[in-house]
Amino acid sequence: RHEPCIDSKEYFVNLFSSTCKGSSNAEKQLEEFSCTYNPSNAVFFGTYHFVHSTFVWIHGKCSPEDGFHDYNSARQYWNNRDDSKISDICKAFGSIHEYQDDFDSAITNYIRALEIEKKMLFFAALLYLTLISIMNTFVCTNDGLFANPLDIHSFYQCASGTPHLVPCPAGLVWNSDGKICDWKPTEPIVDCVSSQKVNCRATTRWATNGHVIVGVDSESGRDSQHLNAPGGIFIDTRHGNNVYVVDGNNYRVQKFLGNSLASDGITVAGGNGYGSEPDQLKTPVDVYVDANENVYVGDSSNHRIQMWPKGATSGITVVDTEGTGEYENRVGYFHSMFFHEKTNTFYLPDVFKKRVVKFVNGSNIGTVVVGQDGDELPSKILYGTTGVFVDDCETLYVADAGGSRIQKFLKGSTDGITVAGDYQEGSNATQFKQPWSIKVDQYNNMYIVDTFNGRVQKWGPNDNAGVTIIGGNGFGDQLNQLWFSYYLALDSEGNIFITDYGNHRVQKFDIQPETSSC
Repeated sequence: RHEPCIDSKEYFVNLFSSTCKGSSNAEKQLEEFSCTYNPSNAVFFGTYHFVHSTFVWIHGKCSPEDGFHDYNSARQYWNNRDDSKISDICKAFGSIHEYQDDFDSAITNYIRALEIEKKMLFFAALLYLTLISIMNTFVCTNDGLFANPLDIHSFYQCASGTPHLVPCPAGLVWNSDGKICDWKPTEPIVDCVSSQKVNCRATTRWATNGHVIVGVDSESGRDSQHLNAPGGIFIDTRHGNNVYVVDGNNYRVQKFLGNSLASDGITVAGGNGYGSEPDQLKTPVDVYVDANENVYVGDSSNHRIQMWPKGATSGITVVDTEGTGEYENRVGYFHSMFFHEKTNTFYLPDVFKKRVVKFVNGSNIGTVVVGQDGDELPSKILYGTTGVFVDDCETLYVADAGGSRIQKFLKGSTDGITVAGDYQEGSNATQFKQPWSIKVDQYNNMYIVDTFNGRVQKWGPNDNAGVTIIGGNGFGDQLNQLWFSYYLALDSEGNIFITDYGNHRVQKFDIQPETSSC
């Protein structure tokens, strides 16, 4: 132990100030430490913060695939995985389990730190050396620039098979898509209270004619440039506006690259025939892609939601919609699916039981959100739910096709507000014929697929009538027509993509920038 260094109050405060920044609890601990400084205190504080931050990192790396979570089981698991690059650090993590109780008690008891000081420093050193070893064994698969898996503030430059660790400038993080050090993206601030949001798309219009990105000849097919009865569609705005389309009667999900929409479709789920095996789909209806590019598929006839990890050739059932909960809370057939990634929750419109049921990702127990049995008030009753959307404030929008309207439910409420439609089926600006699905943009504009009117209607947050922005020209295969469309999606620029079921195609309708103040 180098006493002059450990006894330096300024050294320790400066060392951990950056680590503690942003955490009020850690900053408070650092303040208390600086006021009550002594050598033993310094040893504890330094050891605690290093080991604690190391525990957090390792815990995320050492969760075995077969379900073990405690340290003993993890250690045994990783002892049998010598082929893994991370196995050494996980073995070290497993070996430290017997000192965890001592470590936890030391958090609130500085005196106890003196008793376990040698043990903690020894294992902290062991973990540190293993981490350094892993960092120095980055393997270059080929030459180029690659993310550092241990630190977003640096990257590896591989030249002639040799990795060189390069730090990003202060404040920047590595952007793998652009291959540059970039500003870290920030989550937008969501205001769930104020209703004064400026709607810069109040008067926005879209091109009258769409252009077809797949299914140009309006014929069904199985190759990479054809679809057969396309359904749900998702635009991955976080990864270059890649387009994911449910290809219903081909029992697959196709991906089209956002920067090359005319290129061939790539099968990312299913494509192995009609069935119930992990690599098959039976009645895929909708799709969602998360921040890690895992693909979630609502497989209705199999009563399940499948998660296909990025690049996987088979799926994992994350929700059994007829699962283990109360019978009343199970969902048989559903027409669409919405995944609220912020709360890790799936919302399913149960068309036959006229309600919406939610499932937490990984759970088979459903909870009825709206449309409870016994409801008698018109504002609580649903007549045929086909589509749902949940915004960042957990406001629920329901496409109530059977009621020819859109219902809005504030978070926690079962009392709906009719925000579009007038209960009467029809074709004028205030009416719908089977409004099948809905999307809501960040300005609270609603985009509604009015299936049996062959059009898409846009309703602003305070509008009393809708505006036809796509279709409305009868059923057909012209570029300004739809033929029983059910689903749409918006990309990051506001362009609208719509699956045209009867024409076996996907059309893109470009936003007219001169009509928008965004």
